[in-house]
Amino acid sequence: MSENNFKKKTKKQVRWWAYAAWTLPFTALAVLVFLHFFGWDSVYDYAIVIGAVVFFSVGVFWWWWAIFKIKTLAELLGSVGDRIDVVRTHVIGIRKDLQIDDADNR
Repeated sequence: MSENNFKKKTKKQVRWWAYAAWTLPFTALAVLVFLHFFGWDSVYDYAIVIGAVVFFSVGVFWWWWAIFKIKTLAELLGSVGDRIDVVRTHVIGIRKDLQIDDADNR
């Protein structure tokens, strides 16, 4: 996966997670308040169970999403480090070819 593609996909996914984090809890709370005030106790009880299962499921899914994003980011940083080592090796080779010495730079 390229860096730009990873960055674009992650930004989009984070935007959706943030949207869900802002809207879903308030929506669930509004539904529960609505059910409570209208006296629909049996539906209210089911809604509590369904809400708890949904929140738990989303929390677990988000956790695994975050873990795999961190893993992918670590792999990406590792490949960047490898490329920096290659560039460093090439720079050292160029310095040797040009016979640039640290004493000449002083």
